[in-house]
Amino acid sequence: NSTHPFINGEVLSYNQITNKYDLSDAEINWGSASFDYTPQNAGATQLLLIPDWSNDNVLSFDPVTGDLVNANYIPSSPGILASPKHALLNAAGFISVSDQLTDLVQKFDTAGNYTGIFAPAGGVNNAILDNLRGHAYRPNGNLVVTVGSGANDDGIPEFDAGGNYLGNFIANGAGGMNSPFCILFRTNDVLVTASTSDAAHRYDLNGTYLNDLITGINFPQQIIELSNGNLAVAVFSTPSGLGIYNSTGGQLNFFTQVT
Repeated sequence: NSTHPFINGEVLSYNQITNKYDLSDAEINWGSASFDYTPQNAGATQLLLIPDWSNDNVLSFDPVTGDLVNANYIPSSPGILASPKHALLNAAGFISVSDQLTDLVQKFDTAGNYTGIFAPAGGVNNAILDNLRGHAYRPNGNLVVTVGSGANDDGIPEFDAGGNYLGNFIANGAGGMNSPFCILFRTNDVLVTASTSDAAHRYDLNGTYLNDLITGINFPQQIIELSNGNLAVAVFSTPSGLGIYNSTGGQLNFFTQVT
């Protein structure tokens, strides 16, 4: 499907291909079109992944048009996903999904197949992750996760590439953070939305509190940076909707058509 090449397709390593297919009569067809492949294209977003909390699965969308690509990109997996909150592509080539009720960050391949636990390494450990929500990756590749209960309540624990706990990237309650939900790394800082402190707290790239970028929002959850540098924040409680802010936290718009 040239419009959506990921439909009914899969991503395989060369070894996986040779194990599944006989390549003795294979040919490579380079086509007749040219493609300017430059390094900056390597990180281009190919799919927008959205977890469905009600159905315990992950859907995929075209990130430009918003068209649904696959309503079951990661299918419902009882015992594996119970309240998926955030799905991201890891630099190692797998999909990580943070799940609020299983207290785990799970691993899936790019075809949506479950491959195991990512963090904490060794399985559930509520002294590290309990009532987790969103997750992100530091510039060095380490995983960071928001936590809302347990020993790490109101903290942001950090894990290495193997899912091993390294301590907290942001200390519990730093800057008044209460019930963190989502983490966004920008060029020079880190933003964490917190659903009880009703703010987007701002930290430096080492996790030290700087200030509150956005305040007075009622139960903020997901936050993303738009291509023009503005911020979009999903707000859960009344008035619920989508807030648009400039890069310094000034509100530009608030949409309530979708609750």
